[in-house]
Amino acid sequence: MSYKEPAPILHDKDPLESMMKRFHVAAEYLNLDEEVYNVLKSSV
Repeated sequence: MSYKEPAPILHDKDPLESMMKRFHVAAEYLNLDEEVYNVLKSSV
C-alpha cells in the first residue's frame, strides 16, 4: 500500500473543519486509542 496525499475537501468553507474530518478518518484507519485521539485533536 502506498501513501496518497489527501486532497482538500473543497465544499467545506472552514479549513479547520476540513482538516479535522481528515484527521478523524486517519485516526480510525490507525485505530488510535480514544484518549490519544482526544489529546491529539485538542488545540491546547
